Amino acid sequence: MKRTLFLVALLCSLCISSLRAADDTMLWGYTDNNFSALQGHGFATQSMFGAAVLLTVDEMFDGTYITGLDVPFSTEEAWEVTAFVASADDINTPLVSTFNDDGSSIGYNTYMFKEPYKLEKGKNVYVGYTFRIISTATKQEKEPILTAGTSKPGGLMVYNKKTWTDYSGEGWGCSGLQVRMKGVTLPSDYAVMGDVFDFGGGINTTTNIQAIVRGNSGTPIKQVGYKVDFGGKTTEGTADVNIGIGFNQLETITIVAPTPAEIGQYTATVTLTSVNGKPVTPSSSTALGTIYTRLVPRYTVMEEHTGTGCQHCTRGWAGMEYMKTHYDNY
Repeated sequence: MKRTLFLVALLCSLCISSLRAADDTMLWGYTDNNFSALQGHGFATQSMFGAAVLLTVDEMFDGTYITGLDVPFSTEEAWEVTAFVASADDINTPLVSTFNDDGSSIGYNTYMFKEPYKLEKGKNVYVGYTFRIISTATKQEKEPILTAGTSKPGGLMVYNKKTWTDYSGEGWGCSGLQVRMKGVTLPSDYAVMGDVFDFGGGINTTTNIQAIVRGNSGTPIKQVGYKVDFGGKTTEGTADVNIGIGFNQLETITIVAPTPAEIGQYTATVTLTSVNGKPVTPSSSTALGTIYTRLVPRYTVMEEHTGTGCQHCTRGWAGMEYMKTHYDNY
């Protein structure tokens, strides 16, 4: 074993840079497979750790196969790696797994299952891995769980102290692991709604809602249709995406929506209704956000601070007058 050879024999794993490999394997994950974008998190202890994500098995994944995992490590000191698929009802009991104790390589490490696991619609699964850290001499060993992006429900389960805990709301982002899948046929125009950021606005006016759309299409997404419901008002419209959203890529869109007539806190439901002018199939995608309305206007304040190291600055005074003339609430 590598441990017996005193770490002389280093085994390299391949990091696939495309979303589809030559054997028609598709990589699926809550993040793309950009290793340089991942950040480390951990508990600075020598112990068993792990990370997993929830895979929702809808019509697109029904009857497809999970063949293995690409697991990111920033250290060569991750041992006793177990990659697994488990039911969403019981993450502690693997349906299929594979074990490797050769030590990790820096980058994406590929762990293949002896027998592929067939997915069935409605039977959601956790896909993840556990590993042992035996040294905490470096930052990478103290923070071996690699993540990226913003937090999403189901995007990060963490194994620590012999327990799995949902870290989706802890600000760590989503696990960088990539699931190897076969048999997936991508629809031509399909996307799902990601995060909807909390936002504020006045009453009886409009506000800009920022929402994330994730591409799940075999073709670039140039336009999405949406419906927003909150405060008793419904708004429908479209948002253009100039660069196009590729498969497994994220893009933020801006939605203009009217605000309620009263001050308060409202839950906004944003539903994706169309992609590239076609109704969303196989089903619509919905996300929630919070809007806060207020009456008190907010002002921008600029303070003049001059004559300390040079003469009085007439250009500064003129600039403030310009701002006051050309901008509201200044």
